[in-house]
Amino acid sequence: MVNQAKGEHVLGDTTKELFQGWLDWVPTDARLDWFYSESRAKSDIPNRISADFGTTLENGLVTGEVLQSDSSAIEYRFIDLDDDVKSYGWTAAIPFSAENIEFTTKFGYQHDQKARVYAQREFGIGSLNALASGLTGSLDNILSESNITDPDNDFLISVLGSTSRSYLAATMVDASFGLVDVTFSETWRFVGGARYEDYRQVALPWNIFGYTTDSPQLTTEVSTLSDAVFADDDYFPSMSLIYMNDWLAETFQLRLTVSETAIRPDLREVTDASYIDPLTGELVNGNPDVVPSSVESIDVRAEWFFENGNSLTVSLFNKEIDNPIEFFESPASDTNTAREIVNAAESSISGVEIDGLLSLGTIVDWGDQFFVQGNVTFQDSETIAGPQADSPTSAKREATGASDYVANIMFGFDSTDGKHSANLLYNVFGERLYVAGRLGAPDGYEQPFNSLDINYSWFPTDNWTLKLKAQNILDEDVEIEREGVVTFFESPGTGVAVQVKYDF
Repeated sequence: MVNQAKGEHVLGDTTKELFQGWLDWVPTDARLDWFYSESRAKSDIPNRISADFGTTLENGLVTGEVLQSDSSAIEYRFIDLDDDVKSYGWTAAIPFSAENIEFTTKFGYQHDQKARVYAQREFGIGSLNALASGLTGSLDNILSESNITDPDNDFLISVLGSTSRSYLAATMVDASFGLVDVTFSETWRFVGGARYEDYRQVALPWNIFGYTTDSPQLTTEVSTLSDAVFADDDYFPSMSLIYMNDWLAETFQLRLTVSETAIRPDLREVTDASYIDPLTGELVNGNPDVVPSSVESIDVRAEWFFENGNSLTVSLFNKEIDNPIEFFESPASDTNTAREIVNAAESSISGVEIDGLLSLGTIVDWGDQFFVQGNVTFQDSETIAGPQADSPTSAKREATGASDYVANIMFGFDSTDGKHSANLLYNVFGERLYVAGRLGAPDGYEQPFNSLDINYSWFPTDNWTLKLKAQNILDEDVEIEREGVVTFFESPGTGVAVQVKYDF
């Protein structure tokens, strides 16, 4: 459930008259924007079951399987999650003008808060008798009443996971900012300002099985409570210097931007709880010791905007990240892979990005309704693991999820009567790190995925809309490799969707 409200207000002469001179000092066209939003999300996974079997092989073929001899060979997981998010804020802009100078000052405030209640219950059942018979076939057969009650099978039921797997967590940020935007003779423009953020975080373990003073649901130990909270406040400046003229285009801009910001962990990343990765089904563990990352960025951008609507942008960028939040492999059973969120020591990312829009009408007479738009990025990244990583295989490596190249190209069509719109989308990314290995295990890399999609929209009337979509037309597969060995494979297939909408 999401509720939102927002307002946009511009000061005009009529409003000034209503206030009988009280606002005469405020320039006309001063602006005030505000917003307020609340949302709530709930997720229930009432009974996720996993079972471990041992297999017997003969000539490379599986000839039989039997339940592993383990008290938690069959695991049951119950999850209940509630999220509440609230945000509100405002921004004011006051313009001034003089001969050859346009000046605008902006200032504002924003409040963001997130709260989560997360309950995770895990139970295990299994036989401790490695020689037990009858523990084959379906789970219905293995967990029959006769098998469980047979003392020779030595079945055991246990509670799994630490008490910190359930938690109460919240973050809150109060931010205020101010900036000035000055343009000189429509040639030079300076935008500079700073943002102050006060960040608070709490992630408190919740013992949902605690019902005694010796084992309470929420601890009263001062050290544990102290470790559960984190607070940080800082200033984040930014500055842009822009040069404008008509070099080779109707408008040419050369922009230099320097800025600082922060990357903060998600609620699930600052607790001992775990979650299942939606791509691979692997277990991902949070880490209460994770702290926010600080980022220093600098980029130089050249932009050409042409009379016919075409555009070209070339950017050079560099980012230096302190305490980057990265995925490292963590200890797991022989047949499973688990990842943990850890602060690495530092990361750097640098590269070039090219972005453009070309109307085919500038090339051929019949091409006014067709256009090509796209961008391509080439980048290089390096991450130093640092002391927080547990026995990493590579002390230096690429940043997680950073490809050497990324390309997006769209071939589009817009009919002159506005009733038809279509595009062909192609996207590809280079090999990118999925998980950093430990204890000599090789790093895992997600392989390039060539995505080709088609979208078509028809607007027969002002009220009706028909949309057709076809995704992954090339029928590409998702693969993760470790030193040339495929450790994960998924074939998402080709998807087709039809949507009909009527607006009242």
